[in-house]
Amino acid sequence: LRKAFLGPMLFGLAAGIALFAWGVRNFYALVSLSLCAFVTATIVEEFWRGVRARQTMMGENALVALARLVGKNRRRYGGYVVHIGIVMIFLGITGTSAFKQERQVSLERGQTFEVGDYTLRFDGVDSEDDAHVATLLANLAVFRGGEQVDLLRPEKRFYKKPEQPATEVAIRSTFGADLYLVLGSWDPKSGVVTILAYLNPLVGFMWWGGIVLTLGTAIGIWPARVE
Repeated sequence: LRKAFLGPMLFGLAAGIALFAWGVRNFYALVSLSLCAFVTATIVEEFWRGVRARQTMMGENALVALARLVGKNRRRYGGYVVHIGIVMIFLGITGTSAFKQERQVSLERGQTFEVGDYTLRFDGVDSEDDAHVATLLANLAVFRGGEQVDLLRPEKRFYKKPEQPATEVAIRSTFGADLYLVLGSWDPKSGVVTILAYLNPLVGFMWWGGIVLTLGTAIGIWPARVE
């Protein structure tokens, strides 16, 4: 047990200390992220040991050894890849649960507000109308580091037949975080709009974790040539 887990346990502990020093104070987030580091280190160590063993016995380079190691032990190493995907999903769950930011603001044209490291400026509203639906769109310029990186347009739609309102969320999605904007209300007399902003860190890890999990499953169930 000491040989298999001492290194990963130290790595997970070091990750927790580093996160605490970085400013993470949420207890559950520290536990979750430290466990994610521990499990990742365990999996990496398993791959490293297998590759090193093949290099020693067969004289293969690292990439060839890795490919043949996985090819000859699909179920085992496919399972490890599945576990990496699960770790990524837990990272996404932890980020959105512990570090999510929400803001509700009322703005006049030209005013700005901040959420996370984004600054958003309200640039007025546009309207569209046809035989089926009337749409109200709020224009919000998104700045990061002083540069405009996006233009988001959350919508309110009013369907005519049958009469039914609907809200369309504007989304800026990156690997580090997703920014969601919702148009709450609009007062045409005063020109004031109400915006709800949600910043969900690490949510991209959930989607990519699902892809990795699917890849690991495919590796694990892929039949051998003899089969």
